Amino acid sequence: MFRISEEDQKHIVDISRHLCRTGELARTRDFIQHGHTTVYTHVHHVARIALWLNRKLNLKADRDRVIRSALLHDYFLYDWHDKSHDHPRPHGFHHPKVAMEAAHRHYELHPREQDAIVSHMFPLTKPPRHREGWLVTAADKLSTFQELSAWWRRKLRPGKLGQLDSRVRKKGNSR
Repeated sequence: MFRISEEDQKHIVDISRHLCRTGELARTRDFIQHGHTTVYTHVHHVARIALWLNRKLNLKADRDRVIRSALLHDYFLYDWHDKSHDHPRPHGFHHPKVAMEAAHRHYELHPREQDAIVSHMFPLTKPPRHREGWLVTAADKLSTFQELSAWWRRKLRPGKLGQLDSRVRKKGNSR
């Protein structure tokens, strides 16, 4: 659905490889974000969708800053589902600041990247101040919806859904 050019896809891969080599982006493969989607996969989805939105809406946001912001927006480096882990709660309100601080420890961040990371959970956080932040915020919502709906579709496999439908029909016919 969110098709981007080969050049943009290659650019995401190049920046991702650089972030994996120079920091801990690769560790995000160890944490689940939504359903069965890892944080690593999620942030790559967000980067792709943000670039797609940037082109479709002709916003002319800085491509490198959009990609870096997207790849680092959930750089909190812990399993937020783990109730025993000592991380700030509720996660939705606090993880943007945690992600920005962790990213800042490992990478040099431009102020627009910092803003995009810390505000990507708007309206739970302050609104973004720049195009890059709005793109990451919107792409994060779209990606989350896509990932969670895919997870729910798998949970309600056709067989299960079909069984549910037949039980409802039987109840309806027995009256």
